[in-house]
Amino acid sequence: MHAARHRLLYLVLASVVACAPDRVDTTDGAPPAAITDTVDSADAGVAVADSASPESWAVSAHGAGPLQIGMRIPDLMPYLAENTDTTGVGGGCRFVVVADAPDSVSFMVESGRLARIDVRGGPTPTVEGARIGDAESRIDELYPGLRRMPHKYTDGNYLVVIPAATDTLYRYVFETDGERVTRYRAGQYPQVEWVEGCA
Repeated sequence: MHAARHRLLYLVLASVVACAPDRVDTTDGAPPAAITDTVDSADAGVAVADSASPESWAVSAHGAGPLQIGMRIPDLMPYLAENTDTTGVGGGCRFVVVADAPDSVSFMVESGRLARIDVRGGPTPTVEGARIGDAESRIDELYPGLRRMPHKYTDGNYLVVIPAATDTLYRYVFETDGERVTRYRAGQYPQVEWVEGCA
């Protein structure tokens, strides 16, 4: 009887040991490579998910990412950077910071609504694929029929694009140095054509 109990106890212990994960020897203070790789991969995944992907913020004449031109301040609030002061925005004009957007993209709120989106640098494209650094000829190809106007402060141009002939309220304005795009903005008229922004 005792022998049978001993055998049963032995079998239970053996099965527990067999199912237990291998022990990690950290006597040298460093985790094993397999665990390090797993943690690094997980961290990398979180970083990618949390970072502002330029493609996920591709700009159209009607908005960027989850934001749409015309959104009111209460609808914008969940997207704004922490501690954003919206005092006085209801009747005035200012640029606000959106928490997850690329740093080089800014958002103009005028009279309590999102009016335009400015891209001042970086690789953030339009939904049609235009980017800062593109040649003027590339913008001509992407947007046939654009209107070209001389830049107010440089030797460059403003390339004004109305993507839909049936909806002339929304447009792009690409600023160039005469050869390449240096910045661009999108949104509703007239705010999208204000050269000095909110000034």
